[in-house]
Amino acid sequence: SASLPTKTSELTNDSGFITSSSVPTKVSELTNDSGFITNAANNLTNYYKKSETFTQAETNASFVSKTTTINGKAISSNISLDASDVGAEQTFAKNTAFNKNFETSVSNIKQNGTASVGILDNIARADHVHPSDSSKQDKITSSNKISADYVDDSTSSKTLVSSSDRATWNAKQNALSSSQLAAVNSGINQTSFLQIGTNTTNIAKKLDKSDLANVAYVNDGSGNPTTLLMSTSGSAGAIAKYNSSGILYTEAPSANTDAANKKYVDDSQQQEQRF
Repeated sequence: SASLPTKTSELTNDSGFITSSSVPTKVSELTNDSGFITNAANNLTNYYKKSETFTQAETNASFVSKTTTINGKAISSNISLDASDVGAEQTFAKNTAFNKNFETSVSNIKQNGTASVGILDNIARADHVHPSDSSKQDKITSSNKISADYVDDSTSSKTLVSSSDRATWNAKQNALSSSQLAAVNSGINQTSFLQIGTNTTNIAKKLDKSDLANVAYVNDGSGNPTTLLMSTSGSAGAIAKYNSSGILYTEAPSANTDAANKKYVDDSQQQEQRF
């Protein structure tokens, strides 16, 4: 009879089981099919040096935690702050140009006048404009130029003169020269002056020239000079005047002594013929 094997070494390893002699006992005997690191740390390419990393203490000291807030607003991202977040406006010292309000009332922007330091605390903006000075002449333009043609500067009032006034003035007699005045005086003797002096009463009664049309210069019932209108239409109190056709106008008579016009006479004759 055959004997049974009592040791694995007596068996034929036809299934390829690993034996103690084939089991690796060193890492170098293994195949690095998983890509484990084989070099020393200093030879690695994907690592950070100590100078490039921070400890927890260093991080807390240098950076703000994401849980920190500003006036209740988290700073995990950019935030917007308004006046209520930053507190009251800074107080500046008095008597400075800071912290002043801009002027908003046009009536407080004054025109030129008496010098004054003023009492308002508001300040004017850079582009403010003062009103025109009413005591000064504005720049002469085509729309505001003086309508007078000339200025009479013979007096301090500097009277404005139109072209019509100037024409009238130019038509007046110029002042007599010395030679002209001597010639006039030579024709007036003392007797003439005396006669003028004795007629002052008559001179006082003289009438001024009238600019009205159809005026006659007459003496009234007392012998005093006066004027009367001349009328072609029978106006009361006027002197009767023939019209351009040489006809004298009169109204129908009302008294026996009144003048009768042609119509009145014709009507009277027709009435007599009917009787």
